[in-house]
Amino acid sequence: SAAALGSAAHVGRGVGGGAPAEHRRLAAEHQYGDEPGFVWQRQLPAGSQCGDALRAAQRVVSGVALRPAVQAQAALLQAMGVSTEAQRLALRRRNAAVEVVNVGEGTTGTRGVFHWWGSPKDEGGQGIPGVHHKQSRMPPSGNVTREVYKQELLTVWGLLRQCAAVAPHVEPLPWQPGSCLSKNMLNTFFSMIEMGLSSGAVHVSDTPYNGVAVDVLEMVPEPARWLLTVRDPLVWAQKRIEGHGHVPICRREWAANASSWFNLAECIAAAGDARLALETQTQSVHRDVCDDAVSSDTPHAVLAQKHALHNRYLVEMLQSRGRDVREVCLWDEGGLNALAGARVGGEGLPL
Repeated sequence: SAAALGSAAHVGRGVGGGAPAEHRRLAAEHQYGDEPGFVWQRQLPAGSQCGDALRAAQRVVSGVALRPAVQAQAALLQAMGVSTEAQRLALRRRNAAVEVVNVGEGTTGTRGVFHWWGSPKDEGGQGIPGVHHKQSRMPPSGNVTREVYKQELLTVWGLLRQCAAVAPHVEPLPWQPGSCLSKNMLNTFFSMIEMGLSSGAVHVSDTPYNGVAVDVLEMVPEPARWLLTVRDPLVWAQKRIEGHGHVPICRREWAANASSWFNLAECIAAAGDARLALETQTQSVHRDVCDDAVSSDTPHAVLAQKHALHNRYLVEMLQSRGRDVREVCLWDEGGLNALAGARVGGEGLPL
């Protein structure tokens, strides 16, 4: 049966929570949830600390105008030759367990949400199978173990990070020559995504899924629901560089070939080589300062704009394809209370 949020004590690092009684009270008052007759606001409430996460986004950043969200391309599927509805249907059937995809960038509370649903019940979670970057809770009947998934993700993500960090003429070690070329990189990237989606996971989040959301959309069953955890863009950018500055982002030379600065597959496909297409987010910030795109007093401002624009792209892209998106700011009062009542794990009730 479906497992309702409402009693978990595990809230994840940096994310506020509340007493179990408070969750029950909110659900009882029909303020949140998906029980019959409940209405859960899809957009952020007025006065949200994350209110600028989408609405302050500029269309042109660093002189680059991105491709419209409605024109976003599933570059991974194109690279794999997945072009027919029958092929996409086969993927969706294989990935039928997926109910929720959180496309929020890391450092927006994605780990807290993962633990809320995925931690064992004796640790305050719901024990629902899911994946979040290298962390996972695999179902006993799944086709991949937690250890195998973690090793595969770290290998593939490590390659992608190395391709972003090295000069275009350098081969990242210890990988084989040519590993950064798009035909090889996208094939490897697709295999990683497919391993996670077909693992039996009910909820997926964070890297690498958020960087190829338009591909994931084609690979999961249509009833899957979409969550977007957000954060104040400037705070997000500062915290991201502090702890995860090695994460790739599109270079400005190739970003115009993508619908988002964070749609890595589109940029790799356009450039033909991940070393040309990507740079680390720390490198991106340094370049913005060196090119006088931003003052050294506010070095994260451009990255913040790119992040806000990415959030808006996700909403527009998903809505243009007939999907609803739930925006959640876990830094608002009550923290994870914003998810109270949402059901995951069997009955397919809408977020």
